[in-house]
Amino acid sequence: MEAREAKEQIEREREDEKIEAKREAKAKVAELEAKTAIYDGIEFETGLDEGSTETEVMDVMHKMTHQKVRSQDKWGAIPMSPKIIEEVYKIVDSSDFQHRDRLLSIAARWRDFDFSTIVQDHNFFWEDKEGTVGKAHGTLSRAEEVEFIEVNFK
Repeated sequence: MEAREAKEQIEREREDEKIEAKREAKAKVAELEAKTAIYDGIEFETGLDEGSTETEVMDVMHKMTHQKVRSQDKWGAIPMSPKIIEEVYKIVDSSDFQHRDRLLSIAARWRDFDFSTIVQDHNFFWEDKEGTVGKAHGTLSRAEEVEFIEVNFK
């Protein structure tokens, strides 16, 4: 009798785990849709291709950070959209750039919607360009980012 009850308990727990996994998957899809919704209708060409130089790729990535960082001045903007992130990732992945590993690490984080180091990412590109004005000193709020997107890309 106890063995049957234990078996039934294990089956219930497995079923609960399956239900929880489905809930988590649905939540992840909903989160991804919410994160990408602000890019609806934005079409943008980066000008990059397989033959692009490291400087050109870093310039695009630098401009992508502008929609997420707070800085005194910003010159240029490219949407931080999933499509463009993937384009940049693929170009860097197939490159032999001097900073390939760092660029790939940055693009991989962005692919996962991890912008926790976006200020440092921006300043890496800014310092590479020997910037003197426009160093990032914080991140934009969600509302400020939406406003930046509407002003610059729509």
